[in-house]
Amino acid sequence: DVIGSEISPLQKKIGELLKVLDDVKLRDNTTIIITGDHGFVDTDRAFSPNILLSKMGLITEEASQAEFLSTGGSAFLYVKDKKLIPSITKMLNQLPDSLKVFRIINRKQLDAIGADPSAALALAFNNGVVGRSATKGQILVNKKEGGSHGHYPDFHEIKTGFIISGGEVSQHKKVEGLGIQDIAPLIADILQLPFIAKDGKLVPNILAK
Repeated sequence: DVIGSEISPLQKKIGELLKVLDDVKLRDNTTIIITGDHGFVDTDRAFSPNILLSKMGLITEEASQAEFLSTGGSAFLYVKDKKLIPSITKMLNQLPDSLKVFRIINRKQLDAIGADPSAALALAFNNGVVGRSATKGQILVNKKEGGSHGHYPDFHEIKTGFIISGGEVSQHKKVEGLGIQDIAPLIADILQLPFIAKDGKLVPNILAK
């Protein structure tokens, strides 16, 4: 019971699930995982990198030679000709400080996190900034966008939580180095099922065995 605090809908659902497990006497034989697929951050500015490509003449009403696909806190660059990458990178590096609300993530860095192999590079927006797909207008605007995700996963707020409980779980240990892609191998191991994954690993010391 939570005294003096309001119970959230999520807490209520978890409580209902635990009660059912107790009622059918399966609680001791059940492993429970509570997690999310990403964190969420408040945003107050929006950046439209395709406006920059339009100014370079790479996006016109007739055709596009390059385009940024924005996914919330990141934007991935796709080009028809890789020879365009140096000039686009130079343009981004020469922007005034007032517009540098991002870091350039190169192809090697994208490979390291398993990002889309067809993207030439990516922009990782600062905490509080999201990308937009506009090709005209103001490049950076102050705009309350609410919560967002999709940022480069290198700051605390964008990380999500992970709680695991059950008879096979190591007691009172902090889980280190776990990514969303590592949860499926963990579940497969608990269920003693074969699992072949291109991405993901079985993180040690979560289970007591």
